[in-house]
Amino acid sequence: MSDIGLLGFGRALPARVRTNDDPVFAELEGDRSAEAAFFAGTDERRVLAPDEAIEDFMIEAGRAALDDAGVRPEQIDRVYGYAFVSEYSSPNGLYLVHHGLGLDPRAMVVPINAEFSNFITSVTLAWEAIAAGRARHVLVVCGSSMSRHVAYSSGHSVSVGDGAGAVVVGPSPRFRVLDHESRTLSDAFDVMNMKPRPFGRPGARRVAVDGEGMALPTYEMRESAMQVVMKQGAEVPPEMVAALLARNGVEPAQVALVTHQPARALMDHWQRAIGPAEYFDTYDRYGNVALASVPITLAETHGRMTAPYLVLASPGTGTHFAALLLRR
Repeated sequence: MSDIGLLGFGRALPARVRTNDDPVFAELEGDRSAEAAFFAGTDERRVLAPDEAIEDFMIEAGRAALDDAGVRPEQIDRVYGYAFVSEYSSPNGLYLVHHGLGLDPRAMVVPINAEFSNFITSVTLAWEAIAAGRARHVLVVCGSSMSRHVAYSSGHSVSVGDGAGAVVVGPSPRFRVLDHESRTLSDAFDVMNMKPRPFGRPGARRVAVDGEGMALPTYEMRESAMQVVMKQGAEVPPEMVAALLARNGVEPAQVALVTHQPARALMDHWQRAIGPAEYFDTYDRYGNVALASVPITLAETHGRMTAPYLVLASPGTGTHFAALLLRR
């Protein structure tokens, strides 16, 4: 099957808006001001209310993608994606999404733990599964509840928001998947990581806990992580996208670009270095929605794209990078 693409798009975001003057940012430590300045640039971000769960938004986004694609729940053969951060270490909340959407018991659920390229990696695997004849329709759903899993004493916390996005992958002449590219620089394995840990100012350090008083994992960027972000994070995505385009005979001026949204400064650099015809993002309104930024942006902007090709690109923990080329 040569025409495998994106059939439908969906997204769902919490109603609660967090602006730059929110009291939570008063915890920012003075020695993290440079990091905070780098990650600044968003005016608003959506965050979960205390009684909300990211899986509910993933279900809503998945349902919207199915409706947009004109595909019934019983037609879905596989579900790829990830709930980040799921209530349980195992099972991932993606199984709850399967239940909430009323999918067939024969539909295989495959959580993809590849932050923050989960969406791009999931679409790539869906494309390969359909091309191999093992599936016909695959639902990809990614959701992020990162606002509950950052230390607000850290600079990178200023851009974080919550939300979910989804697509249906299947037979389609539009948004047709053509090729993918990846890089893994594992010497920087743990410069970005998540685990339960104390944070805050000396004398007032604490561990984030849930409603039952159990320790929650929080995202950490070590001091060396900023060096990785500023060098590898700046250099690898343009190099990777250039290789992907060259292999397929596509010029940057023929491309619409959608990327992970970690910081406006880094996104502006990628735009200059890659040189796409169009660059779409939702950073000003939603900030960094981690693994859900790309599908949310696609759901909101795909109808406005005019370039003949689409490139998706993302860095991730591990440290890794992924990109995908589609014919619009």
